[in-house]
Amino acid sequence: MCSHLRVAYIPYLGYAGHMTTHTSPRIEFVIQCLRDSMPKRWPEIAKKTGVPEDTIRKIAYRDTKDPRSSTLDALHSYFEEESRLTIHHRRATDREAQS
Repeated sequence: MCSHLRVAYIPYLGYAGHMTTHTSPRIEFVIQCLRDSMPKRWPEIAKKTGVPEDTIRKIAYRDTKDPRSSTLDALHSYFEEESRLTIHHRRATDREAQS
């Protein structure tokens, strides 16, 4: 789970067309999540999203200035779903602990 998701959920901030600024909230969300998971999980993320591991590395290290919208969509969706599952699991665990 991305570290900043523990503080607040950042909803999808979609724009018409593709992202052109390197500081958009969506790309920052993806970069932070990739850095939080760092290279050990990148092969798993690549497999589940269909984004090549080399592309994931380039995005995480800001070697690409303007990733494709479809690439960001796949990674953003993956991390959003991961955070939802983590939050759901955490709530279920809390309920069990209270019982």
